[in-house]
This record gives sequence, C-alpha cells and structure tokens, in this order.
Amino acid sequence: LDGGIGLLTELIEETPGHPMLLSDRLRACVRAKKFDLAVVDGEALLAIDPNNKEWQFLLDVARGKTPESMPESTVRN
Repeated sequence: LDGGIGLLTELIEETPGHPMLLSDRLRACVRAKKFDLAVVDGEALLAIDPNNKEWQFLLDVARGKTPESMPESTVRN
C-alpha cells in the first residue's frame, strides 16, 4: 500500500484537489493505518461534498471515532 500511497501523493501534487485521487488515497491510508494523512484527505473531500457518506465514514474511522453508519459503498460483496 505504501507504494500506492506514494504514487497517489505524486498525482495529487500534480492535480491538487482532484476528488478521485484524494478519495483513493483516503481509502488506502485508512487501510494502511496512516490516519494523519487520511484525516487531511477526508477533510479536503468533505469540503468539496459535505454530504458524501463514504468520505464521512472513512474520516470518522481515521479519527478513531465510531461511525454512525456504514455506507453501502464501503461494503464489498
């Protein structure tokens, strides 16, 4: 995951604020327990779309909070 996070970081530096890149890095950081960076990405994403349930869920996880609910988009079949 660290290599993927590094690559996403490079892409974000080239295209700051790109929601898809930030979202991918947010998910990767939560999986890798890199919560400081995940919080930064989650806050940036919620500034773009404050109603996005998946981003709010991942930000809560990164902050060590118990999320209110688990969005369907975060559940794998």
